[in-house]
Amino acid sequence: MSDEPERRLFTRPNKRRAVWAIIIAIFLISLAFSVLAAQNYTEVAKAKSLTFVVAEADPVLTFANNGSLESVNMTLDFTAVNPSGKELRLWVLTYKGWVRDLPLEEGIDNSRWMVDGNLYSDGTEKRYYPIFAAPFSFDNPSILIPPNSNVTVTKSIILNTTNYPDILANFWEIWNYTDAIGLELEWMHYTSTILFIQDVPQFSGADQIANTIKIYDGIDITPGVGGAHP
Repeated sequence: MSDEPERRLFTRPNKRRAVWAIIIAIFLISLAFSVLAAQNYTEVAKAKSLTFVVAEADPVLTFANNGSLESVNMTLDFTAVNPSGKELRLWVLTYKGWVRDLPLEEGIDNSRWMVDGNLYSDGTEKRYYPIFAAPFSFDNPSILIPPNSNVTVTKSIILNTTNYPDILANFWEIWNYTDAIGLELEWMHYTSTILFIQDVPQFSGADQIANTIKIYDGIDITPGVGGAHP
């Protein structure tokens, strides 16, 4: 008698086990990729929602021996904080700075009405004169922010009679009047930052770029109006 039927009884279960082993392996691989994709999505979402930039501005005024204003030296410290597990690349930082124009508010000097910005606070209109408008690009060399860390970038802008005599003259008038009535200069600052999430494909969707983070801090009082920059 042939043993063919008996051999088939033993080989069929082995084939089934092999098929199931392949199915389970595919399932486990798919599950692993799904977990990795979910983790990656979570970190991207965390980077886009929790990344922030702290900007500190320190203006220093220098005077000549005769008491006239020589320059305004603005030092800027930008600290980008990355709380995610993704590496970020800093691309563009933009800083804008204004001083409160008390001479214009008091009607003493109306020469700057076309460029001053205005804000309302407690029913009072405040006017601000644009001093600085400086973009900083970091393409070469690149500035990378490792996961769960922060990086501080320091920049400076110098306003003097050589590069922006008209802005310095207006600043001098504002400072002189403000100081004469016993007050300190009131500054307003605005920053915008663009960062990229590393190793994330760049594609558009839902009106945003998947790997791009845009952060705005403050109010751009005078959009489109320039100022001193490096």
